[in-house]
Amino acid sequence: MTYEAYELALKDATCREVAAKQAIAQEQTTLQDLKEQVVQTDKSIRAVHNEIPGLIGMTQEEITKNGEKEAALIAQAEALAQLPPEEIKKRSAEIQALEKALMAQQSQTSSLLFASSARLSEVEGLIRTAKENAEAAKRAPVVNTFSGSALSVSTYTVQDRPNNRECLWKIAGREEVFNDALQWPKLYQANKSRIDAAFEKYRADTNADKYSRPEDLIFPGQVFNIPR
Repeated sequence: MTYEAYELALKDATCREVAAKQAIAQEQTTLQDLKEQVVQTDKSIRAVHNEIPGLIGMTQEEITKNGEKEAALIAQAEALAQLPPEEIKKRSAEIQALEKALMAQQSQTSSLLFASSARLSEVEGLIRTAKENAEAAKRAPVVNTFSGSALSVSTYTVQDRPNNRECLWKIAGREEVFNDALQWPKLYQANKSRIDAAFEKYRADTNADKYSRPEDLIFPGQVFNIPR
């Protein structure tokens, strides 16, 4: 490299260094501005949060107590929804009492809050599941029209297992069902109309194409007849 080339390269490197330092300084200024915006936004959120009780005409203590009542309703509804369908059928009075308590909470102004609305919606969903399970229990056992004898049919409620989603294969493989996963088509055929209807509703509501066959998609709370 000649001396002239060295000087040019040094000058270019120096210019790039200066530009880089200027860019860093600009980024640091921008970062500081963003930090200040975050602080101001946090203050605004806290101010709005502190205004909420006054806006809905309740004290923070009353809002907290209503939240505790809603959590208790969720626990009651979950306990009912997880019972066997035959047992839920006997608990109609409890379901009615729970629906009455739900309506009382929905009449509270705190139900306008997002967290409260979400909890009450969860209670509604659990009550709906319990009532659907109870209705399913009323339809069993069925009659074997070929022999005229009673066909022993039990039911299975699809469970909500976030890390191990249930499917017909897994259910058929359960000891209390068929103890043979390969018999999943038998389970599908026994509940085809119910599974197909839920699948079509899912497709219509979500417009998703992740699942192409009804038998590949079942939902927690569904109650399936198990032919014996």
